[in-house]
Amino acid sequence: MSYQDKKAAVIGLGVSNTPLIKYLAKHGAVISVFDQKSADQLEQYIGQLSGLNLTYRLGEGYLQYLTDFDYIFVTPGMRKDIPELVAAKKRGAVFSSEMEVFLQNAPGIKIGITGSSGKTTTTTLVGEMIKAHYPSAYIGGNIGRSLLEELPLMNDTTRIVLELSSFQLQDLKQSPDIAVITNITPNHLDMHASMDEYIQAKCNILRFQNEDQLAILNYDNEITRDLAQYVKGKLFYFSRMVEHDTGAFLKGDRLVLRLDGNEETITVRNHLKLLGDHNVENILTAALTARLAGVPINKITKIVEGFTGVEHRLELVREWNGINFYNDSISTTPDRAIAGLKAMTRPTVLIAGGYDKKLPFDQMGEQIVKTCKALVVLGVTAPQIIAAVKKVSPDFPVQKADSFEAAVLAATKIAASGDVVLLSPACASYDMFNNYQERGREFKRIVNEL
Repeated sequence: MSYQDKKAAVIGLGVSNTPLIKYLAKHGAVISVFDQKSADQLEQYIGQLSGLNLTYRLGEGYLQYLTDFDYIFVTPGMRKDIPELVAAKKRGAVFSSEMEVFLQNAPGIKIGITGSSGKTTTTTLVGEMIKAHYPSAYIGGNIGRSLLEELPLMNDTTRIVLELSSFQLQDLKQSPDIAVITNITPNHLDMHASMDEYIQAKCNILRFQNEDQLAILNYDNEITRDLAQYVKGKLFYFSRMVEHDTGAFLKGDRLVLRLDGNEETITVRNHLKLLGDHNVENILTAALTARLAGVPINKITKIVEGFTGVEHRLELVREWNGINFYNDSISTTPDRAIAGLKAMTRPTVLIAGGYDKKLPFDQMGEQIVKTCKALVVLGVTAPQIIAAVKKVSPDFPVQKADSFEAAVLAATKIAASGDVVLLSPACASYDMFNNYQERGREFKRIVNEL
């Protein structure tokens, strides 16, 4: 696709769109950069673009200038029903994104991984497995790194592993060669117009595949199992509950691959360093993906048995006075918090609450009463979480905290030797932090200073 002399609007100046702007400039586009933040707030990104001939539309009312563009590149996570975007689409502007530009131009085999939970752990595992066997391998996407600037280094032998969010997928018109969906549960309903819109966004990872491409779905998740209707190529399932003629599954305590009639053992469960049933599913998914991409089983097993996890995902921070502190700040939905609670084998004091993503807490309330010794809540969603717990057990011990540090210290006082303090908020962090990583780091700082 030629961008020479085309008028391009890039909305949102950040990690992924900064490389996109450089790419468009290199290919002759006339670029305007739009962002609701001020120049001072965007200083680090503007500095990376110095020397380029760009028009900046920043601050309050920035979208009023969104007129007369050939292409509009929207930052992931921006609602598509904003009036200015709707009007621009009616005027004939072509909408695209950094990820679509990358997929259109990247050579080699592209592996895309999405899901409501587990996608970062799965992407990291697949990436390590692919790198162990293929000299030309790249890992990027929603995991935090744009690969646009790496395009000149890639060729037809390159293997590319991409974590893809619903926001990156929503307007995508190209699917990867191997498409993986770990699961789908309610998420991001504060940003998507409906659950159906969220599911349809995820479906784009499958929708544009051809009959020669591969799809991997979670058989145990009803929504993903039903997405088989969108698969045009060869379909593989992974399951913790059911054995399949073809795919990956748990067989007793063995994690097993069965492909082309051959059965291979990935590992046995007590050799895993990761906690929880959900991580068994992540490992099955990753092993199946890597095996289909050509990685030998012995290299897959070595990666699986040595993998200790990704930061902020049931990360053991420290043991203090006989109490284990786990950082599960990635838990931004009730379903993720439930998975974290199910992974605990000791009496647990849970720290939960934060920004409201418009998700229900009923099932989480049941799991808290079943699993936990006590609950410490904070943030905007505190009343909803308390209500969900009290509905199950009116006398369940709950303490409300006015700040994040107060919540951690309160949980520490409640816990005794042999207990766990688990940060698994079930909510986004935006009411107190910029992101879940910042929240997790603050938790670790407080715990390490006890």
